[in-house]
Parts: sequence; structure tokens; C-alpha cells
Amino acid sequence: MNIFDIPFAQHGVYMNGIICGKKFPVFFIVYILFIFLTGCETSKKYSGFTTVRKYQKNIPFVFKNNITLKAPDLSSDEKVSVNSKLNTQLDDSARVRIKDVAFIVHTITRPPVFDTNAIIQSSENMKRALVNIGYYNPTVTYTFDTVKHRKAQTRIIINYMVIAGKRTLVDTLAYLFENPELEQLAVATKKESPLQKNSPVTNSFPVNLPRCVTPWYILGQNLKSIPFAFSAHLLIPASPQIL
Repeated sequence: MNIFDIPFAQHGVYMNGIICGKKFPVFFIVYILFIFLTGCETSKKYSGFTTVRKYQKNIPFVFKNNITLKAPDLSSDEKVSVNSKLNTQLDDSARVRIKDVAFIVHTITRPPVFDTNAIIQSSENMKRALVNIGYYNPTVTYTFDTVKHRKAQTRIIINYMVIAGKRTLVDTLAYLFENPELEQLAVATKKESPLQKNSPVTNSFPVNLPRCVTPWYILGQNLKSIPFAFSAHLLIPASPQIL
């Protein structure tokens, strides 16, 4: 008798000179992908399976925050970066803390009680974050959905719509020094400076200028000026919101 001709039904394989392993159920993989993708497409739930622990019964709580960013001038990678920054601006009283297991099992513990003041504060934080990266006239609006889950859970999904607006960029950069040698040095090394034409005017750009003798100014359309303790003169046809 050839032992390789014996069927091993209890293992779900037939050994005929070749040992075959049991196949992983394909339908299970398809089901997991379906759950994941449908969860990503809807804004009212997470992908996979979500459980909420230690919540206050019959009191609305924040279940999910959705942030939609509209900034056509940003690349896909830049949008991911800005979206990440916006998520960090959520007020602590509106932040949902989630533990993930294998991307499909989520656990929310002690979700924050729904508070419109926390939403307003989150919106203001997002505006300030956008101003800091060169968007001086952003708008942030919000809506929220209420979802009843079982008997005791009232889940609130907050939807933030963030319209960045037009980014303020450096239009003209000129170094003006009383000392011609300093001016020549600044012009010769300007390509090494992070401050270039079409770079965004952010809250960090003044520190990129060399510290020398005279102050520099931002000149806007309303003909006002703001002095800083740096050397060069930065001429920007800025929007009136800056000044």
C-alpha cells in the first residue's frame, strides 16, 4: 500500500505524492475588504468594527470627526500633511481617542460629551493653523449628524469643511542695505535662502532673514508697514488681511 494514496479527510487534503495545505477561505478575505472599503466611503462610521466603552448613557457623545480640506493649489502629499496638522487642532473636548487592531477593529474609550463650544474652538484652532502656513483668509464651517445606536448610545459625527482660500506667496524679494558689501553678499547667497519667489509667507519666514543693521518691512496694498528687527526690506504685494 502506498501511504500517499490515503485520503486524509480530517485535514481537508488529499496526499498523492504532494502535500497540499488547506486553502484560506476566499469569501472571508472578500468580506473583510468589503467592510473596510464601505467604512472608508461613509463618513458616519469607521472602517471595520467599532466598539464604544465607558460612555455616558443617553448623553450625546462625539463618535467621529471628519475634516474635508479644499485647497486646489496643494499636491496630494501636501494635502495629507495639512490634513494631519488640522487633526491636531481639534480641541481636547472634541477629540476621539481610538485604539486600532489590524486596521479593522476599533475601540473608543470614554468618548467626549458633545459640546458645541469645543467644536467652535476646534474651528478657530484650524483657522490659526492655516494662517501660520500662509492661508490668511480661510473659512471653517461645521455640521453634525446624530446616529442612534442601540438604546443608550447617541453618537455625534462632526463634519468640518475647511476652505483654505488663496495662499499668500512671496512676489518680490529685494535686499536693500546701506553697506554695499553686505548687499552684495546677500544677493550672492540668495539662492541658498529658504525665502524665495513664490514661497508661502508663513509665520516662520522672518527667522530666515539675516540679522544685520536696519529693520525690514512688509508693505501691503493698504500702504501700512510692520517693522521687524531684521536687516533686509521684504516687499510683498500682500492682501489687506495680513496688515
